[in-house]
Amino acid sequence: MASFVSDPAIQHRDWSLRFLADAGSAATDEDHLRYLGSAVEQAVAVVEWTLGQVPGGWVDDDWKGRVRQLAADVLPHYRLLKRVRIHNFHRRPLPQAQKGFHTVYMQGPIRLTTGNTPGSSVSVSLSLTGEPVYRTTGSGSVDRRVGGSETELWVQDGKILDEDVSSRVDLEEALSRYLDKVPEFLARADSLRVQKR
Repeated sequence: MASFVSDPAIQHRDWSLRFLADAGSAATDEDHLRYLGSAVEQAVAVVEWTLGQVPGGWVDDDWKGRVRQLAADVLPHYRLLKRVRIHNFHRRPLPQAQKGFHTVYMQGPIRLTTGNTPGSSVSVSLSLTGEPVYRTTGSGSVDRRVGGSETELWVQDGKILDEDVSSRVDLEEALSRYLDKVPEFLARADSLRVQKR
């Protein structure tokens, strides 16, 4: 039986590696972020392509669930890179990881409402540990689920928090680790394919 792991998944990995190399030699910060965003997009596309290759004998949702779990188990920083890709796609630009800064990129939707009564207010600030702190007075309110779910990207001193490993990582380092494991992920996905549900 032929392997389903074919050129598209390998091409996505190769493109990601090329974009990552281009990011490393970019002349401007803007070019660096653009190449890095493209590298993340192509890296995540390896899993997205694999999700679409439902083998015969598998129920679509069962296959996708197993592939997502395999990606989380084998590919370091998979969920982080997927969140970065979503952030980059919907809320350009890619989060800048500047040393000496502590930033939270909030993915929404979020609605801050000052309210209509005198003395009403709402604010968002960062605590000393970098957690967002919401304050309201009067009829002010914070709605974190306006038609969707929230996800943050936490950036401190040039590194993004990967909640799965409870540590901050350099995005380029995370990409390199991820891309190094893509061949193992594809081989394991290929053997998973023959385990019909």
